[in-house]
Amino acid sequence: MINDRFNHIEIMPTVADFKPGFSNIITIPKDVLTVLSNGEYEFIKYSTGVVNIEIYPFMETASGLKLNLCDVSKDIRDKWNKVKGNGYIFQVESDSTKGGFSYELNLEKQYPAEKLRFVKYNYMKGNFEDVPPEKWYVFGGKLRCDKVSAGIYGIIYKD
Repeated sequence: MINDRFNHIEIMPTVADFKPGFSNIITIPKDVLTVLSNGEYEFIKYSTGVVNIEIYPFMETASGLKLNLCDVSKDIRDKWNKVKGNGYIFQVESDSTKGGFSYELNLEKQYPAEKLRFVKYNYMKGNFEDVPPEKWYVFGGKLRCDKVSAGIYGIIYKD
């Protein structure tokens, strides 16, 4: 779907699977993102209904771009389940080395930003760390995070 109002092209999987162990892979062939930007489109929006991901032309690799929106491993899921107020957790894998994804998630609870934490899993330290507040905001029941890398992200609801 081409969305002229926002200067992007939106793609949706025919079936978005979010059961345990889910994996939703898309492959964008080489030069597609560059051609789109030359045609006045700023990004591709991968809309799954749970997590929406914006993909920008500068993220293209020598072979295009491969992206996987998937479930987290069991050991990380076990750590997440011990976090008080844990909400949705997801993982984005990509072959792009440039951090420029934007994520948009529907909130399970309609909390203002002050009552939320948006975190990213740090593999080196083995824990969840806050994403800097200037990288994300809440608007219309959604959390939006701009220009970040692939990785494991989660929402924590503070009571």
